[in-house]
Amino acid sequence: MKKNKKKKSAVVQTAPKAQGKIAFWIILFLLPVLFFVLLETALRLADYDGDLPLFIPASADYPDYLQINPEVSKRYFIRQKKTPQAPVDLFLKQKPANGVRIFMMGGSSMAGYPYSFNVTPSKILQRRLQDIFPEKNIEVINTAMTAINSYTLLDFTEEILAQKPDALVIYAGHNEYYGALGAASTESFGSIRTLVNLSLSLRNYKTFLLLRDILARVSTAMQHVTTGSSVNDPNATLMARMVGEQKIPLRSALYELGKNQFAGNLRDIIDKAQAKGVPVILSELISNIRDQKPFLPIDSEGENAEQVFAAAQMLEKQGEIAKAREQYEKAKDLDGLRFRAPEEFNTIIYKLAEEYGLQIAKSKKTVADLCENGLAGDCYFLEHLHPTIDGFFALSDAFLDAVLESKIVADSWVAARVKPWREFRENWGVTELDLAYANYRIAFLKAGWPFKPNAAPNQMTIDFQTTTKAESLAVQTWRDANYNREHAHVDLAQYYVAKGDLMAAFREYRALAYFAPHNQTAWQKAAQMLIDNKSYNEAVPYLFEVLKCGESAFADKWLGQIYLMKNQNRRALGYLENAIEKLPQDTQLLYNLAGAYALNGKYDQCLQTLDTLDKILPGHPDALQLRQQVSKLIK
Repeated sequence: MKKNKKKKSAVVQTAPKAQGKIAFWIILFLLPVLFFVLLETALRLADYDGDLPLFIPASADYPDYLQINPEVSKRYFIRQKKTPQAPVDLFLKQKPANGVRIFMMGGSSMAGYPYSFNVTPSKILQRRLQDIFPEKNIEVINTAMTAINSYTLLDFTEEILAQKPDALVIYAGHNEYYGALGAASTESFGSIRTLVNLSLSLRNYKTFLLLRDILARVSTAMQHVTTGSSVNDPNATLMARMVGEQKIPLRSALYELGKNQFAGNLRDIIDKAQAKGVPVILSELISNIRDQKPFLPIDSEGENAEQVFAAAQMLEKQGEIAKAREQYEKAKDLDGLRFRAPEEFNTIIYKLAEEYGLQIAKSKKTVADLCENGLAGDCYFLEHLHPTIDGFFALSDAFLDAVLESKIVADSWVAARVKPWREFRENWGVTELDLAYANYRIAFLKAGWPFKPNAAPNQMTIDFQTTTKAESLAVQTWRDANYNREHAHVDLAQYYVAKGDLMAAFREYRALAYFAPHNQTAWQKAAQMLIDNKSYNEAVPYLFEVLKCGESAFADKWLGQIYLMKNQNRRALGYLENAIEKLPQDTQLLYNLAGAYALNGKYDQCLQTLDTLDKILPGHPDALQLRQQVSKLIK
């Protein structure tokens, strides 16, 4: 019995020790958890790295609109001080009943590089569609940016789908290797697609952002110490700074990784869109195959890119165009430096389109509009893949045809409203300033790697010479962070007004209006220049654009006056009556309104209006004459 008591007592004595041990391990486990909870809380309270939603409210001037967040690229460009921005395309917070909303997705070409201001695929497509469907409220929103690839597009997709789009149009693939998060990029989280997409989803946790930023800074510092180079070299283009692994032979392991990430991410985008019932349009990829030699002519699969390119040139001289095109494309695919998407990417696009029943934007056929024999070269491109201004308008045919064929907007339309792209190009809001700015950007790009040897410093910003006012203002927008192209267009317009060249000033304001179609002042300034130039008929559509932006006594007054001159008296009266409510003391308006009443047979109202005018400006000679004429008619 005593022995049993001793055993029982031993058990009782060891129980607290076991409990203490368990508590110790629990505390040991909870301490790091508690640490990270507190760290996450502190980082959230401090708003570390801010909040980077894709869409944010537009400026206070446009309270009903959303726009692309200009800072959103910081999600992906961790090591770059200056990050790219998407074009500014405003869209309504509440989609209207007659609204058609299309989102365009892609890289620098889709963003309109190097023009980017008022010559973007989204702006061209929007105006062409609005022309065809005037009864609809067409919104085309561009989410494209320089140096992004399918990872970014996939990351954007759910936020885009939340905005109730009627379609997604995707032109992407050229940045798949060197774009942000690409397998060969300096801004990469690794080469495993699942892990890269997981890292993007972890972005919602501030602790992850802190760890990511620390690792990026350490990596950048180590690179600078070991190689002396920097991802933020001010003399290097973004194109050069993004390249991590230069040499990517055809069908190498790295090549296959890029191909698989492209196909996998596109598939995920399509799945998400189709789950919401949103059509997706995929575009063929085109680039300069005729006049851009391979950047890195390595041997691959028993062939040399440079030799294949030379063979293509020989075939072209011999008139063997189909064979020449095939060899030019092969030379591009054999290029070890992958700034141009390989043809296998177009194969992927067609396979996905067939599998999911998608519409294809046939970009390749637009090359024939500008290039002899349909061989894509400098006739279409500024360098290796960015279209000329004519190239962008030709490319819009592919997007427009795909949208129309998919019947996203309507099942039918008036064929006569489908105007050729050249008509839009001739009347587009673009000036010497925009072209000078684009030329400056391209000159800077071509003065750096890979167009010039990697060791050569980019002297273009120092050596560039300006000869016109437009060129000097274009350079100022590049060099001065506080001076943008909106400022430049206004300054250039005022410069032309001072010189008495009203039509040149009009073109500057028109360019500004095409960039910011919701900016009522830009449309009004453009209309004012035409009115001052006595180009009244030409001013009418611009006055209507003013009214689209909101109420305007200026537009109502001048539409009324112009319609009076055109003997459209009933139409004139409506606008003049609208205007007088806002400008009751405007003597010229009162006189015109009185005249409109008389011409419409409303003599009593005419005389009452003349009485009001006489109180403000007694003895107005034209008013006295009108009163006498009306008095005779009444008698």
